[in-house]
Amino acid sequence: WRLLAPSHLSARLRGYLDRRRLGRGIQALGRGDWARAEKLFAATAGGDWPWLGQVGAAFAARQSGNRLRRDASLQAAEADADGGLMALWLRLCWRVQEGDDQITAELEEQLAHYPDNLPLRELAAQQAERQQDWERLYRHVRKLPPERLTLARLRRLWQGRLRLAAQRDSDDAERLRQLHQYWRE
Repeated sequence: WRLLAPSHLSARLRGYLDRRRLGRGIQALGRGDWARAEKLFAATAGGDWPWLGQVGAAFAARQSGNRLRRDASLQAAEADADGGLMALWLRLCWRVQEGDDQITAELEEQLAHYPDNLPLRELAAQQAERQQDWERLYRHVRKLPPERLTLARLRRLWQGRLRLAAQRDSDDAERLRQLHQYWRE
């Protein structure tokens, strides 16, 4: 009898419609129909996975160039307990891609809260490499698993660290000691 109760049928129908809207929103993203995708994702805000719809709506708004709606959707998703970390990572990732130099402090703060989060660590390493902060990049690279490292990134890191050690204002013995220390690491 419980399965046939109107309230239960209504909840099942809403869940079905929300899943259908999510699927159609993903299809609209694939076609590049940003306005329709954003509309479909925004319609799922009251469903089982509201953060997924909000993240999708933020992505569609970003693709269409609307920063205000993008930020509003991401802020709503960050407030959700389930999707907060995903929305946070996406917001930080977009800021790094846009070349925001003010993001470094926020990345370090978030890494203090989530020290084992590999996507955040990778993002912090990417930002450090972009800013040519070789010591900070070294700290992040040391905590990444080997399969997440590329030979090109490691080569740039060591070239940058060696160049930094060679440029320091110190006597030759100190500079040589610094180079030996880098070589041992």
